[in-house]
Amino acid sequence: MKLLFLCGSAELGKDGVGDYTRRLCGELIRRGHQAQIISLCDKHSDTFISQIQVIENTHVLVNRIPIKFTYSKKLSHTQVIVQEFTPDWISLQYVPHSFNLKGLPFWLTSFLRKVNVNNKLHVMFHELWQGMEDGSSFKNKCFRFLQKQLVKKILNDFNTIVVSTNTKLYQYEITKLGYDSNILGLFSNIVNVKSLEVKHLGIPTRDIKIAMFSTIHHNSPIQQFLDELKLELKKRDFQMLKFVFIGNCGKNLKEWTLILDEKKIEYEIFGYCTEHDISEKLLMCDFGLSTSPYLTIQKSGSVAAYIEHNLPVICVARKWDVSGFNVDITNQIENVFDFNKDEISKIFDIKIKKHKINTLSSVTDNFLNSLDLF
Repeated sequence: MKLLFLCGSAELGKDGVGDYTRRLCGELIRRGHQAQIISLCDKHSDTFISQIQVIENTHVLVNRIPIKFTYSKKLSHTQVIVQEFTPDWISLQYVPHSFNLKGLPFWLTSFLRKVNVNNKLHVMFHELWQGMEDGSSFKNKCFRFLQKQLVKKILNDFNTIVVSTNTKLYQYEITKLGYDSNILGLFSNIVNVKSLEVKHLGIPTRDIKIAMFSTIHHNSPIQQFLDELKLELKKRDFQMLKFVFIGNCGKNLKEWTLILDEKKIEYEIFGYCTEHDISEKLLMCDFGLSTSPYLTIQKSGSVAAYIEHNLPVICVARKWDVSGFNVDITNQIENVFDFNKDEISKIFDIKIKKHKINTLSSVTDNFLNSLDLF
C-alpha cells in the first residue's frame, strides 16, 4: 500500500505530531508498505526540500514546505508529489494550529480536494478545537465555533473517509457530529533505550525521583500536591524526594521551581536533550508527572513516554470537565494516579503493567485495519 502523510512541521525532535508521523511511517516501511511525509507548514524550513530522515534505522522521505509559502506554492509542490507517488491513501495528521498560527486553517479543505485525486482520506484528529471545557472564555468559545466548522467541513467533503483520534473525549465529540471514529492509542516518540529490560519491580523504598517531561500546563494544584506528598513520604520513611525536569517545560517551569525552592525540595533542570538522553533520564526516575487535564491525558506525548519507560503516571492538573461527557477512561490509561480524585496514598498501590494498546506495533496494526475496511 502507498500512504502519503500530511502534517504541519517535520523537524526532528521539534514537533510532536511530526515525530509521531515519522515513527509511524518508519514502521509501515519496515512492514513492506511505501510511505512518505509532506509537512505543509514547516516552521523550521526556509525553502522547499525533500530529505531523508532516519528513524529506528529506517529511511523516511520527508518533503518540507515552509510555512511562509503561499497557498498556490504549497498546492503546486504537493500536486507534483501526489502525481509522482500516486498514493492509495492520504492521511491528514490534524492539529488546527499546525496549519495556521491562529488555529484557523480555512484553506485546508479546498486544498485536500485538489490534491486527493483518489478521494480516499484518512484523518487522525490529534486535536479538535479549543474551548471544549466547561467555563471556557468567550474568546475560546468563538474559536470553538469556527474550529468546529472546519472539522465538519473536512468530514463532509469526502466520499471515502476514515476517522481516527486518540481520546475517548474526542471520539465522543466526533460522534456528536454524526461520524464514527476509531481510537489509535498514542505511542511514545521517545524510544526506550533499554526496552528489553524490565526496570521497575516495585515502588522504591527510600528515595523517589519524579520526572516532568515537556510542557508544564498552567493552574495545576502544586502547593496542595507537594504538601500531601511530603506528608505521605514522611509516614513511609522516605529519605529523598527529587524532581527531574526534561525538555522544553515552558514558562510555567518557573512557578514550580519557586515552590520547590520554598519547600526545600531538590530538582534538576536538563532542558533540551537528545532522544537517547531523554530515555536514559526517564529510566533513572520512579514516576512521571503530567499536568495535562485528566480527560486529555490519552493524547499526551509525555505520558506516552512515561508508559514506554514503565513509569507510573501522576496527573496533577487543573479541574477540566466537559458537559455531557461521562465516559470512564480509566481502562484506557492504566498506571495513572489522578490527584483530583484519588487519595495520595494510592500512588504506592499502582501496579506496573506493560501497555499493549500504546505500542508502535499495535497502533500500526489498528491503523492498517481501519483502512482495510474500505
